[in-house]
Amino acid sequence: MARFTAKVVRFKIIASAEWGTDVKGTDDEGAPKSQIEMSARRISEEMDLLELHQQYMRQREIRHRLTAESTNSRVLWLSVLECATLITISCLQVYFIRSLFNKQHISV
Repeated sequence: MARFTAKVVRFKIIASAEWGTDVKGTDDEGAPKSQIEMSARRISEEMDLLELHQQYMRQREIRHRLTAESTNSRVLWLSVLECATLITISCLQVYFIRSLFNKQHISV
């Protein structure tokens, strides 16, 4: 059954400097950066990373919720089928037991 279900793969690629590469302390033109600018850049990168993690967790929660809902639906229909089967068997048993008691015995 798993081979017929939809499979979704998502990629998000972000190109940014890693922690150790942008520590030279100069911008693109060679002018020295201040500590505040470097801290602001690091905070911005960390916020971007945090946003990515939140998006991933939301998607994961949605996927797990859909899985749980489909499982609950299957359990519901299985329970309905089980109840219908038990009621049918009970009715058939009552019918056969009554038919055994209602038979007229022919005496010889």
